Amino acid sequence: MATLTKLILLVLLTFSLSAIGHAAPLICKGQHLAPVATMICSDAKLSDYEERLNILFHKTLSVSIPHEQRQVLDEQRLWQSGVRDKCDSWLCLHGAYQTRINALSQTYRDRWIPKISGDVLNELSHRSATPVEELKALLSNCSHSQMNINYCSFRTFVEADLAMRSVLARKLEALPFACQGELKTSQAQWEKDRDLKCNKKADDEAESGIVRPMILNTCQAETTEQHIAQLKSIKSCDNIPNSMQ
Repeated sequence: MATLTKLILLVLLTFSLSAIGHAAPLICKGQHLAPVATMICSDAKLSDYEERLNILFHKTLSVSIPHEQRQVLDEQRLWQSGVRDKCDSWLCLHGAYQTRINALSQTYRDRWIPKISGDVLNELSHRSATPVEELKALLSNCSHSQMNINYCSFRTFVEADLAMRSVLARKLEALPFACQGELKTSQAQWEKDRDLKCNKKADDEAESGIVRPMILNTCQAETTEQHIAQLKSIKSCDNIPNSMQ
């Protein structure tokens, strides 16, 4: 009986993940969009919020245990139907997304901090020239100061960057030798474009020098996470784009 119950819960969880996980692309599909979907899909800022929230939602699920996943799923569905879908203006949606992203970010940080791997710690220490023990203290309380926030955002980027490099290595092994150089060249150009784009974003948005690292790290992490999916979609030499955006 216990096994059957677990199986039923797993099926329900899988269905819910599928429904919510595809919310971002599906919300803009169809001939007759709901008023809320129309506002989101026609506005670059709101569309960006929807995509960021979708990524954050899946990241939070990935660091949650089963009963916590159910809680996140329920909260997300309630927010979608009870808050987002009831908005009738851009200002309402803007505030709704900001509030939800901030709340889910806190949940993610609370569950993510204890799960940092030794590989990420060592790489973070190497890139930041900060001792591991000092890093652990800084990462243990992301909201303590702007310095803590900066280090936590850098951790997010380092995790994404290491994951991307792992995917890239596996993809290079799977492709014929003849086109491995093409993928390496495309990847190098993508990394250059990413860093230029994110540095410009940090320069444009940073109100003070101390918050610039957070803006830069967040941009690099989000862009890298999106790029991982693009790398995974490459199945043959013919799939390698000249420039991966």
